[in-house]
Amino acid sequence: MKSIVQRLSPSKSRSTKRLSTTSVAGTIAFSSGAMEITPVGDVSVELLSDRLVVQDSHQANLKGLFFTEIRDIEWNYADAWVKFSLHSDSVLIVALATLSEFEECLMSVLHDAKLAPVVAYTGVFAGAKQPRILQQRRATLVPAAATPRPKVPLAKRRELLMADRPPPTTEPTRETLAWEYIRDGTMTFAVTSSSSSSSVIFVDTHVTIHGGENATSRVVPYDVIQSCVRRALTVNVTLVKGELITLSCAVAHHLCHVFWFYMNRVQLVPGSYYGRPVYKPTVDDARSVMGAVSTTSPSSSPPVAVTSTLQHQGPLSKTASEGFHLTQSWKKKHACLYDTPLGGYFCYFDSGAAADRKDKKDAKTIDLSSVLCLRPHSAINDAPKFAFDIVTLYRTWSFCAADAADLAHWLHVLGDFVDRSAAIAPDVPLACDVRLAHAPASAATSRDMDCHLSVSAHGVSLSSTLSWYYTDIHKWSLVLQPTPSLYLSCFVDDQCLAAGDFLFQTKNAPALCQAIEFHVAKCLAKVDVLHAAATSPASPFHPSPPPIPPQSRLRHATIVKLPPPPPMQSFRRVLVPAVS
Repeated sequence: MKSIVQRLSPSKSRSTKRLSTTSVAGTIAFSSGAMEITPVGDVSVELLSDRLVVQDSHQANLKGLFFTEIRDIEWNYADAWVKFSLHSDSVLIVALATLSEFEECLMSVLHDAKLAPVVAYTGVFAGAKQPRILQQRRATLVPAAATPRPKVPLAKRRELLMADRPPPTTEPTRETLAWEYIRDGTMTFAVTSSSSSSSVIFVDTHVTIHGGENATSRVVPYDVIQSCVRRALTVNVTLVKGELITLSCAVAHHLCHVFWFYMNRVQLVPGSYYGRPVYKPTVDDARSVMGAVSTTSPSSSPPVAVTSTLQHQGPLSKTASEGFHLTQSWKKKHACLYDTPLGGYFCYFDSGAAADRKDKKDAKTIDLSSVLCLRPHSAINDAPKFAFDIVTLYRTWSFCAADAADLAHWLHVLGDFVDRSAAIAPDVPLACDVRLAHAPASAATSRDMDCHLSVSAHGVSLSSTLSWYYTDIHKWSLVLQPTPSLYLSCFVDDQCLAAGDFLFQTKNAPALCQAIEFHVAKCLAKVDVLHAAATSPASPFHPSPPPIPPQSRLRHATIVKLPPPPPMQSFRRVLVPAVS
């Protein structure tokens, strides 16, 4: 049957793929030096085996572009255009209503031609083809300087990130704390202060520190807090008058982040991750050049009540995820987007009445810090016109808005809160059983052993034997044959010059690779903030790295020496022979 299909398929060298724009997206711009052409009207894009041809409605060629001329390709799904940067430093920008289909066709043709230009995606939006995390030009937490920022030395980068490493304990989770805030407007932490058990309760105006049974409570307004610094499982809070309050907590990183969130309302806290301004990537004024209408900007304010916690709400349809369906089934839900001191959360309920009760048992919750990308147009076959996808680290959610304006506003607020969570890592691990096919000779594990591998904000953990943070990972790759496997090359010395190789066989290797790259991107988003805080003369943020558990590092392996590597590497797909 396969040979029949191949015989019926047309020759790739003679095949063409044509995509036409609508009148809304019928725009093209080409710049070469001082020359710029911006015809208005319907255009079509024809893909041949070796070039791309842009034609107007009269079939007249406006621009022909050979694939070998393309240096970079930038996809912008927020405004539905693609930009081609050429080796000649010219730029071609085309706005297409069918951008996702065009990307699929173009990348297929480029693959057949064995060409691989640099591909990037602006923002968190994407088409049917999910981009890699490190291909996305996401928002940052520091402004883009007029001159390039100096590169952070590898040793300093590792020191900063290790000091900020979340502890393995995740109880209570961010979601549990967030739901308390959504329901009651408070966040409660169990802490130890001055050798006595107590609690800390946050509200929008102040924090209350409750002592033991015989101790009095203390109310501290946020505007009298000068600094808040975390040291391992301890949070040191310094008041304006110089008084120091020391709080010990199992989830000290969450406790510190909540302090930062409220302190940012008064003055920006160096080293903080949430509640501070975000800086979205520039688009080189392509939006104004194209004159295209953004698909993610709201056309008007939503007719809903918005509070400091509830940012947006309204009815949405959702695909049915349970049972067998001959056709795609969509069910009405009531969706809410909440802003909390620990990040944004998208929740949906069966009805508006259930949403008003704010009961976690009635809701399904999506942590927006776990979002990989947003699809303005759903990848589901025969999806409704205003359907969109939320692609997270754990699964893909599909929803459908009522009309174009409703869709635009949901995409706008979702994209905004995903950008705000650029440096927040979800605390729910991605874990599965693996088979250890290869390990260094001196590793505290044996080959051909069944293990449990977990990828989380704390790092990559192998059962209870080994653990690496993302600063310790030199390379990660997806091995396709003979068995899907995850390849890890991890540093085994403090100078990051020697590495040991591990190979884990599992059918979930693609998801594990994606999760590692996702957390590496979170670390990269934090580095600039941490470095700016540590190098600022007025900053009290000077972290010291916590001690590394002995079982988390290999110190006596006979390993091949490596030249000084770049600090972070993206994963790549490779083919390797079978492991003997």
